[in-house]
Amino acid sequence: MLPPLTPAGVLPPGVHEASWDEVVRRFGGSPRREWLLVGLLAAAKSLRAAKIDRMWLGGSFVTAKEDPTDWDGAWDPVGADLTKIDPVFIDLADLQNGRYRQKAKYGGELLAGFELASGLSFCEFFQHDENGDSKGIVLLDLRTLP
Repeated sequence: MLPPLTPAGVLPPGVHEASWDEVVRRFGGSPRREWLLVGLLAAAKSLRAAKIDRMWLGGSFVTAKEDPTDWDGAWDPVGADLTKIDPVFIDLADLQNGRYRQKAKYGGELLAGFELASGLSFCEFFQHDENGDSKGIVLLDLRTLP
């Protein structure tokens, strides 16, 4: 179960497990958020088809921001059947354009592995804001997708 947002409008520090229905109830609502959820669901289903059971969600989508620009996600490629996943999530040789293609198709970015500049896993990277302050993220159970 997702905890309440802090007075700052973010999840309390930590990794908070959630089902798809919980994510929809908590982070849907506005027309923009509903549109982002459509893309997020399609991206999550691509991961699930590749035998991935979970993904991390961070960024402004999992905050109180009324109209977030996009959603940010991460996944662990270990054990995944990469032949089943949408290539847009794998072909990031040109990282900037690869991320742009993801946003154009799904409304967000879904990255695997580690954030290159910091060396942190994206799970760790997403747990800090631009000032380095701790915040929470969502661990979405992909087995709960509709």
